[in-house]
Amino acid sequence: MRLLNITFLFAVVLLSCNGGKNGSVEKLSNALIEDSVLFESTHASDSIDNENWVSNNSLLDDYSLNNLENKESLKQIQWFDIPEILKESPLDMNNISIYNDAATFLLKNEMYNEARIILLAITKKYPEKEEEWLTLGDAQWGNGDEEEARESYNIYLKLMKKGNKDLMQIPKRVYERID
Repeated sequence: MRLLNITFLFAVVLLSCNGGKNGSVEKLSNALIEDSVLFESTHASDSIDNENWVSNNSLLDDYSLNNLENKESLKQIQWFDIPEILKESPLDMNNISIYNDAATFLLKNEMYNEARIILLAITKKYPEKEEEWLTLGDAQWGNGDEEEARESYNIYLKLMKKGNKDLMQIPKRVYERID
């Protein structure tokens, strides 16, 4: 079981580096957010130290929410830091704007995978947030996950129509990318 966890984590890293195809990275990222067992030290090998893998490779000093508020920390954040931050400071209505602002910053800095992971957490917990679906679609598109981006854009459009929002506000790129 311990070897399986290490192998699975290695597969996640490889898929993220390759951009993932057919939604494989998104599915694995969801597993990372939901299942903290990947971030626990479960190996028995003497050749690997007993610290967990994330701590050994992270550029962050801690996993506090402050890292999402600080632009310099955000520039150093890596995809595997985000589930740890979510675990340390669970997403709620009091901090959703911090997570959303961080995702927007990451997106603008072309850190698409990191933005996508945050936005997946937001849209999973708060599926009625239409702007987050739009931003998620942009992050997925930038990450090369075009099919998933189309799905997110379609959810965004449905929410806009359901809320009787001004459809003239919908960015042109949405229509271009879903066709």
